[in-house]
Amino acid sequence: MTTAAALLHPRSMALSLARADRLVLEETLALLRHVQHCELARSRWFVLSCLSERVNGYLAPRIITTLAAALALLWTASLYV
Repeated sequence: MTTAAALLHPRSMALSLARADRLVLEETLALLRHVQHCELARSRWFVLSCLSERVNGYLAPRIITTLAAALALLWTASLYV
């Protein structure tokens, strides 16, 4: 049986439809898991998490400068205490 004839065979079409249904079901379940994960990620602490990531992204490349500024601030504060 050629490929074209096999595709037109009723049993082959039923198997193809079953595979397609299973694929759609698997994709739908994967999307549902993803949406649930996103909903959990946007919990009450979401804003704080975003802020901490932003601060980390800003300070991490400037770690030496940040440490120097913090030490200078502590040294200046210690002069007035």
